[in-house]
Amino acid sequence: MNIENQVCSLEYAKKLLTLGVKQNSYFYWCCLSNIPQLRTNLEFQIGCDYSAFTASELFDILPHRITLKECEPFNSFRLSMQKSIICKDMNNVDKFKIAYTYIINYECDSTEMAGEDAWFKRQLFTSSIWDISLVNAAAKTLIHLIENGYIKHEK
Repeated sequence: MNIENQVCSLEYAKKLLTLGVKQNSYFYWCCLSNIPQLRTNLEFQIGCDYSAFTASELFDILPHRITLKECEPFNSFRLSMQKSIICKDMNNVDKFKIAYTYIINYECDSTEMAGEDAWFKRQLFTSSIWDISLVNAAAKTLIHLIENGYIKHEK
């Protein structure tokens, strides 16, 4: 597996910088002559503007728990991740492929079993965040948390 698949995409790296996430990574996206290249922090050069976070670095930044101010005691959500199978080109036997996708959300760690507000599984996000790349799923999750005010940026 090449290193480009081990770090978040340039698109998400730029977005994380814009949102104020502290640029502290082992890898950096450098846009020299408008050609994106990966460099380590040991090879850091002028033009290396965006942290190319690894999945491990992003999961260190992502909070393990989100606690909301309303709906107590059902206001505490824990990080939840799943790996699932997706099928591509199901209508074409020659191109049919099975791939994996990573799904991230925060799930309520308590439930209410009775009454009109009962639920068995409550999630923080209406739609889970997913990607075929674990690192990009983590980057999307961090972006979503910051943009929706669940966490503050690290500037």
